Amino acid sequence: MKNWPLRNKILFIATFPAIITALVLSTHLFVNYYALVEKNLMEKAGALSRQLSTPLAYALERNDREQVRRIMDRLSQEPEIRAVSIHNKDRENIFHGGPSMYPVSNPEQRLQPESMVRYSESTLRIIQPLFSPLPAKNHIMDTQPDNDSNNLVAPQFIHMEIKTNAIAGWLELEVHLSQIRLNIIYDVILNWAVVLILLIATLFIALRISRHFQEPIQEAQSVLKQLRSGNYTVEARHIGGPEFHRLADDINQLTYSIKLKRQELNDNIEQAAAELEETMTTMETQSIELDLARKRAEEANRIKSEFLANMSHEIRTPMNGIVGFYNLLRRTPLTPHQSAHLNSIRNASESLLSIINDILDFSKIEAQKMEIKSIPFNPREVVDETISLLAPEVQRKQLEMVALVYDDVPATLISDPLRIKQVLTNLLGNAVKFTDKGDVVIRVMTELEANNELLICFKISDNGIGIAKEKQSTLFTPFTQADSSQNRLHGGTGLGLVICKRLVELMGGEIGLESDLDKGATFWFTIRTQVQGEVYDLEPEACFDSLNTILVESHPLNQNALSHQLSQFGLQVTSHNSVNGINVQQPGCQLAVLALNHQEATNRATLALTHKLAERVPVLVLLGSNDADLITRYMSAGVSHVETKPISQEELKTAIEAVLIHHQPAQQVSAAKQINPIPESGLITYKPGESGVSPHQESTQDNVQSYSRQGDFNLQGNMTSSPTILVVDDNDSNLLLASTLLSEFGLNVVQAKSGKKAIEEVLRKRPDLILMDIQMPDMDGMEATRRIRNLSPYYEDLGIIALTAHALPEEKENFMAAGLNDLLTKPIDEEKLAGLIKHWTGFSPSVMPPDAEPPLPENQQQLEDSMESVVDMEMGTRLAGGKASLAEEMLRMLLQDIPATREHLDKAFHGEDIEEMINAVHHLHGATRYCGVPRLALTTETLETQLKIRQMPAAQETLRTLYKELNKLESWQKEQEILQQSH
Repeated sequence: MKNWPLRNKILFIATFPAIITALVLSTHLFVNYYALVEKNLMEKAGALSRQLSTPLAYALERNDREQVRRIMDRLSQEPEIRAVSIHNKDRENIFHGGPSMYPVSNPEQRLQPESMVRYSESTLRIIQPLFSPLPAKNHIMDTQPDNDSNNLVAPQFIHMEIKTNAIAGWLELEVHLSQIRLNIIYDVILNWAVVLILLIATLFIALRISRHFQEPIQEAQSVLKQLRSGNYTVEARHIGGPEFHRLADDINQLTYSIKLKRQELNDNIEQAAAELEETMTTMETQSIELDLARKRAEEANRIKSEFLANMSHEIRTPMNGIVGFYNLLRRTPLTPHQSAHLNSIRNASESLLSIINDILDFSKIEAQKMEIKSIPFNPREVVDETISLLAPEVQRKQLEMVALVYDDVPATLISDPLRIKQVLTNLLGNAVKFTDKGDVVIRVMTELEANNELLICFKISDNGIGIAKEKQSTLFTPFTQADSSQNRLHGGTGLGLVICKRLVELMGGEIGLESDLDKGATFWFTIRTQVQGEVYDLEPEACFDSLNTILVESHPLNQNALSHQLSQFGLQVTSHNSVNGINVQQPGCQLAVLALNHQEATNRATLALTHKLAERVPVLVLLGSNDADLITRYMSAGVSHVETKPISQEELKTAIEAVLIHHQPAQQVSAAKQINPIPESGLITYKPGESGVSPHQESTQDNVQSYSRQGDFNLQGNMTSSPTILVVDDNDSNLLLASTLLSEFGLNVVQAKSGKKAIEEVLRKRPDLILMDIQMPDMDGMEATRRIRNLSPYYEDLGIIALTAHALPEEKENFMAAGLNDLLTKPIDEEKLAGLIKHWTGFSPSVMPPDAEPPLPENQQQLEDSMESVVDMEMGTRLAGGKASLAEEMLRMLLQDIPATREHLDKAFHGEDIEEMINAVHHLHGATRYCGVPRLALTTETLETQLKIRQMPAAQETLRTLYKELNKLESWQKEQEILQQSH
């Protein structure tokens, strides 16, 4: 109502009270009038019945029927009375006048000795008892008839006693109600007609009043609208009463004032325009130039945005497909020539993905979407992990990489270790890339300390090609490099250093370089970090009891770094530049660490001296090459352990522990007893004589039970009793094969078909290693791993290996983030499985030779024939580890699952549920990895890759191919059954 027009408000105010009043009054009058009419009718009928009750009673006592008839005729003449009935004292109807009476609502009610009223549908009945009027004995009755023969009066009793308890009968009168109701309806209609006429009159008057108000208001609105449009000649007319006349005068005065102000404003504008006319030309020129510059900037920004978007999305999607299909082809039987082509595809794909990742990071930084986290981390671990990534290239180029983390750097800092590692990887990668010989050195030191905040400096130095002074200013500009010729030689996008600069700035630091052409380069950057707590000691706990140690390292910086690390371990170090300077017969030597570059390692004299030294003391050799033949030669020379350089601090410590445990002379066993074992890299150590329980397994928390890995270990660090392996897989065939292989390794196997069951078995059996399938219903392998890790501190170091038939690169990162330690793809490689078991449990499985493993295809024709076969039993036997019976069982289980698999695929496809379809295809793919069904295996892996990277058109075509392959496999099964029956 608040937003109603004025007319509607006037009509509402005028008519609403009248309508409410009419409704209330008419309702009140109707109810009262109806009740009054009914009451009057009942009183009239009651009076008449009472008046005639005495004569009727008298006539009944005398049995005077004629008198009764006259009374009934008299009653029938009344207009309100419809029918009359007289009942005797036995309640029998003895007289009736008029039509039959309507049935009443309570006919079962008996006649009573007092007046009664009964209702029917359209009448009411009044029942009056008739009391006997006869006088008592010896009394005289005098009857005086009325002079008016039409009026009957009650007989007069003189000096007599009435028998008040004697009932002579009952008089029943039926009175019309329909006529009364018709009269009432008529009156109601008449009343409402009058009310309606009054309402119409009220509405008419209200409309006239609203028009009286509306016309002047509309006139004022029209004038104001024309004023708004610029018409200042209009005037408001005088319409309505004096109030509206005054309003019209005010509007006209306003119009005149606006007209004057408008004229004055126009004059001022013309004057100002005349004064500014000379400068407008200059301003217009500047505006055009600014507009052109803006358009150029917008166009450049648009081109850059399109470039980044296309590079980051349009290329990344097909690149994931290339990598996925490379993995598909790699797992099929290949000739050496095809393997070489695939390696070329892999190298090109990895290079292109690296470029795309740079562009993605650059676009995130430009869009200000790069987030810097603040989490605790160990700077030594960040440096070591970065060096480990670059180790293969360092070894290939036979470079020396040295990491020097100064003692003033705290053990725990708070910043973003991932971004620091990204900057280090880029700078170290460039140093290795542009250095053909020599060394690469990384230094980490504290520059400034204030208010619990540190400025940490990282310096990366190399003696490579260097950078000319005039080129250094462009290094941190996007898409530029120091030399286009080097760009052709080494490749790259020119974004790496730009990304490093932006990341360092986001972490509150700076980046720079010092270089001369052909004299190497030193890149440095700083970050602002906070220190967690009061931890400033980076030195690890001294865990070796002052063993006299010989260190051989020809590189001065590397010798300094290794000597410092060994001293931190508690060793007494004597350094030498070459093996020739060692006195092999020197007494008191308890350990030798030989760090050899490739030239030194391949020297026969060095190998001979190493052999003599290994006969007396435990020897750890650090080679600058990962040449397998070279490693084998030194292991054959009797050294205890061989590692490759560069080596991290924890890897060095673990290697020394392994060397001391491996060396069996009594004096070295005594030294080994002093080792505080560290559960790195899956190595599980012990103190001899303590039942295989190691100190690091004892919890320092209250009420936490300490556990030990099942199995005992010998002096070589190998588990001597069989460990327990938990295999988790929802596919029966996969579970059977994995369990069979592990059992043949001599291991204790526990099975679980779901993530929830795996958690129960972990608590019940406390396994030493878990092989965890990833895609399972209800709870997948990653969620099960997270829950196992949270059970107790004991399970934080438990080895959990992801077991999957297919995994994209980004999925592998998710596995590691969920707490899985390693990845094993199906079909299971027995040697890799044995290596993982050795790595995580210390147990050396004895790999049984296969029953009779069929040979691989010798040429391209055999390979093509194998791939064209629906079922290749020879391939199945190879996949089952050379076990023909197991291969047949796996194929049988696959054939049994085909109907359920087809139903699962149909349901997911018609429901457009991509995730469920991936699960179904993954389940089938896992089963095909161990059966000789090459075409079906390749089709399922192709389909799974296409679904995961959302190549839906190609996936639909591959799905049709999958159905065809399933049909072929079922047809092959029927043919085999027919052949068996015929034989």
